[in-house]
Amino acid sequence: MRSLTTLVLALIAFGAASAARAQSTATVSADVTIPTVLSVSIDKASVSFSPVASDYDTGWVDAEAADNDAVLTHKGNVAHSVYISTTSEYFDASNPANDNLKPSSHLQWRKDNAGSFTGITFTNDPAVDADAVVANATKGTGTAEVDYRLQLDLTTDAPDTYTLDFVYTIAAD
Repeated sequence: MRSLTTLVLALIAFGAASAARAQSTATVSADVTIPTVLSVSIDKASVSFSPVASDYDTGWVDAEAADNDAVLTHKGNVAHSVYISTTSEYFDASNPANDNLKPSSHLQWRKDNAGSFTGITFTNDPAVDADAVVANATKGTGTAEVDYRLQLDLTTDAPDTYTLDFVYTIAAD
């Protein structure tokens, strides 16, 4: 019986050694280049104002309730800041005779229902204007609420429909 056990153990050892010798390996390398990722979005496509005569007494009107508290979402895999700026120095008027009357700085913003409102500036490089920083982060995803207000002025607000495009720009710090 002992020799049978020895024979079985020898066969098992021989089989294991044969299986080990029959193995083969191949190495595969994974390669990826991670780009700088920066993204910004906002949940409001437009902002509406409906001033009435008494708003001219205060000198401003807040955006319609549905348009205020806009949520700005920003994300990046590098430290970044989000800036706000306009695309023009003046609001466009539906009647061309009223163009260049209402300055773009009359559109004001503030973040997170805190602090005072700041006029949006017209610039080709919003990153140079520290007052234009809406949000920043070291890395990852963040959100900020933005409120809008329109400064009113009887001397520049001719009856008309005015529009102004403004832009949120995200840039690496």
